[in-house]
Amino acid sequence: MNESPEWLERYSRHFPLASIGIENQRLLSQKRILIAGMGGLGTVSSELLASIGIGYLRIVDFDVVEVSNLPRQKLYEESDIGKSKVDVAEEKLKLRNPNIEIDAQATRLDALSVTTLLEDIDLIIDALDSFSSRRVLHREAFLQKIPFIFTGAVAESANIMSFTFKDNTPCLTCVLGDIKDNPNLTCEITGVHPSILHLAAGIQVTDAIRILLNQPSNLESTMMFLDLESMEFEKIKFKQNPDCKLCGRNEEGELDSGEIGETTKGFRTIGTHGKALVTSLCGRDTIIIDPSWEIKWDFDLVRNKVKDQWVIAVEGKNYLTFKINDTVLSVLRSGVSTIRGSKSSKNAVLLYDEFYSYINQTSV
Repeated sequence: MNESPEWLERYSRHFPLASIGIENQRLLSQKRILIAGMGGLGTVSSELLASIGIGYLRIVDFDVVEVSNLPRQKLYEESDIGKSKVDVAEEKLKLRNPNIEIDAQATRLDALSVTTLLEDIDLIIDALDSFSSRRVLHREAFLQKIPFIFTGAVAESANIMSFTFKDNTPCLTCVLGDIKDNPNLTCEITGVHPSILHLAAGIQVTDAIRILLNQPSNLESTMMFLDLESMEFEKIKFKQNPDCKLCGRNEEGELDSGEIGETTKGFRTIGTHGKALVTSLCGRDTIIIDPSWEIKWDFDLVRNKVKDQWVIAVEGKNYLTFKINDTVLSVLRSGVSTIRGSKSSKNAVLLYDEFYSYINQTSV
């Protein structure tokens, strides 16, 4: 690599650190990390990793910026409302460190996309807020033996744990079992303190650096619990569960029927176009529609057709946000759409059918 005077000056405060130094700084510039979720945790972690000098960050999120994100998701500003999170994050992270590569993926992380998203990745930062998506990602990480750092935060507490999948070490399924998403335990219902996100993300990133540099993880087989209200910090050791469905006696790491069902249920027919995964986000009056059919369109032509019919509020290279009556649609290049203000998933499906049918009246 080209170690310019600017490069040496930029990272000069890392060189005296016993855990980094100049040789390890060179190594970090060659590492590739996937950050799953660009919300409160993902924005903080990504900014830290970009600043530290990780050479390649693949950031994944299908959502757009909302006003409620601004107090805790530090990469976003008032002018970013309605824009694709990963598009905004890519721009901000490149300003933070122009020497690194940002791969922005405005797509849903699911059983269909996970293998492609993990191509050539050295480590995974889990900043998701959905256990169904987390299970899919963690299972693939286990099968490919890609180090995975779990972090969950809500209210004023957080949990962090690292998994390198070495022999006889637990996986996340050993620790949490078949835990499901709890609609009463979300940041919309319980709230989330911005400080817990920064603290948890800092610990997550610190252990990620240790793992990337082949140093012993401080959180392998160990979950750290943080509680801001009591200012208590605790670490608990876990052992591998011999009956674990993922890493125990079921050595194939297969999903059971319930987990497989979570990747297929919720599909609805969209007009004559095909089926799409329809998900309602708890507490947000928001529906996500993820088409299962292959989307082949020229997004610039889509943009022009939308402008002919509706008023675009905000737009970027990978997204459009506009209103149909009193409902706001944010459409990604991949076809995944966020629909806000719909009274029901049925109405959201009808609205998406109206949009998609209009776009396909002529070839795009």
